[in-house]
Amino acid sequence: MVQGVVLAALLFAQASAPLQPDILLFARARTKMQDHLRHQPNYVCLETLERTQRDPIRRRSSLLDVLRLEVAFVDNKEMYAWPGSNKFEDTELIDMVPAGGTIGSGAFASHAYNLFLTNAPRTMPGEWTELDGQRVARYPFEVAEMVSGYHLRVTRGDAAIVGYYGSIWIDPVSEEVTQIEVIADQIPARLGLKEARTIIAYGDVNIGGQPYRLPVRTVEGVTTFAGHENRNEGRFTACRQFVGESKLSFGDPPPEEAAPAPPPTVTEMILPEGLTIHLELVTPIDSDKSKTGDPVEAILASAIKQKKEVLFEKGSRVEGRIIRMQKLGQTIEAEVQFYSIASAARRAPFNAQVEGEPSTSSTRGRFNLSPGRIGSAKITVDSARLTLMRGSRSTWITVAPRKRS
Repeated sequence: MVQGVVLAALLFAQASAPLQPDILLFARARTKMQDHLRHQPNYVCLETLERTQRDPIRRRSSLLDVLRLEVAFVDNKEMYAWPGSNKFEDTELIDMVPAGGTIGSGAFASHAYNLFLTNAPRTMPGEWTELDGQRVARYPFEVAEMVSGYHLRVTRGDAAIVGYYGSIWIDPVSEEVTQIEVIADQIPARLGLKEARTIIAYGDVNIGGQPYRLPVRTVEGVTTFAGHENRNEGRFTACRQFVGESKLSFGDPPPEEAAPAPPPTVTEMILPEGLTIHLELVTPIDSDKSKTGDPVEAILASAIKQKKEVLFEKGSRVEGRIIRMQKLGQTIEAEVQFYSIASAARRAPFNAQVEGEPSTSSTRGRFNLSPGRIGSAKITVDSARLTLMRGSRSTWITVAPRKRS
């Protein structure tokens, strides 16, 4: 963002001559971007994120995984949730996604807020160039570390605030920002990174019948001193208004109808230790189609009983999610987390651990099923593809739930 003092100085210096087109263009585009940011509603989009890695020796990139996340921008804060969960996590993004690649926040909205709604950036004169075959104006900028809000984090415990620089591209016809690039290369040595680079492409997105200037595509990359490169390519789709703290609105509200009957009372309970659970998979899992973050559903293949009492009848629904689906060389590693079991009258956390291999399954290649954290199963297959068909079964044993600290 051109600081008010800098812009005023430029205008004063040229008071006796016509303003340069690039200065006027930037001022108009900046004003438009500020208006977009100040008046856009709280909103949420589906982000599909493809993560790749490049080995410095083989000099070839390989796909690590594809993530699906709900990303919300509410009251100037980015929040994240798994698709369809309707509950945004009160945690850092890096703590949600699988380890092994890189992940970044800020591309959704924070970088734009820092560049256009603060006095931190120092913007230089523009130059005409081409972007995606179109004539645009490019404006370099820089943000000093002392006024930067850019948190660069590579592990779950190590982070730093870094200064950065980059460019802002503006379409001279629409006078709208089309792309932002953010580059950081003065990074503390303890992070082990040589450079972090983020590109954000903008477009007009319809929310509630109104167009808003929002990010539609991002490319993020980090390079280590050893030459390893992690790269993320993200797309934002299905954007809609965010309503409430934990409820998502997927469209216009329905017309007024008679108040529905209250739902039946559901009793919350904790499953006792040592009970056997037989699960039957409802949602097929295919490494060519299934992505990290996708919901998974199973049902009880038989009732859960304690002595003679039926706690959950056969067919009760078990909800879960793929929390990891990664290809590592010639091996595919996946992890499925089941978190709740429900019938018409009861609901309980899925506090159980998997036992052995599924009694019936369908997959290409031999695979190993092993317990992970409570409620999760790790699946490893030495093959180019992992498939578990609908009807695949697994056996679980309930364990004591973890006590909250």
